[in-house]
Amino acid sequence: MSHFSSGQLNQLGNALEAADWTTDDVTRLGQSGKDRLTQIRLSLVYLRPLFTFKLGATDGKAITEAARAVFPGYFDPEFEKQGIVFSGIAPETELLAEELVQNGKFSDFLGNTAAEIEKRRLLGSQFLAICRDNPKKLRGEGRANFFVLTKGDEKVAEDLSNVFVAGARFGDFGPLRAFLLAFRYAYVWDGGPWLRFFSPQQ
Repeated sequence: MSHFSSGQLNQLGNALEAADWTTDDVTRLGQSGKDRLTQIRLSLVYLRPLFTFKLGATDGKAITEAARAVFPGYFDPEFEKQGIVFSGIAPETELLAEELVQNGKFSDFLGNTAAEIEKRRLLGSQFLAICRDNPKKLRGEGRANFFVLTKGDEKVAEDLSNVFVAGARFGDFGPLRAFLLAFRYAYVWDGGPWLRFFSPQQ
């Protein structure tokens, strides 16, 4: 007897039908061996855990000028334009670093609902503290590191309109740079050991 709910099975059936799977395709899937099904399951994974670490508490005293000092290579004016703040107070937090292993958009691997993305949200002050106090945790060699932020450190809105993804990277031979992208940015990122994502450990 399957432990999957009827709702989950219906959702799977609807997705397969929308992708033009036939009844014969589904039969062959059900008859696949364990190794093949494991391969399919792993192909659905976008982010691979790398390590966890403790980030110290933030005192809420940082301002935009302090952020500029952390990113001498470049500090995107979009941070200020979109209302990203760096003055939030947060306790010591366990963070998880992951790397992207499959191609996808932000909504593919960070979630596409407010509840999912809220679990990944950091305060602007935490983003700043990671880059300032833990630079060795960041991916180097000009590769990007990503962090989910919201306007004014608000909770994630149901329509995701206040969600942004901050990026930080070291230039090939230069100092740390920071940029800001809208969560709905449609670019498809390449999987591989290139991109690192930071979020609270759940």
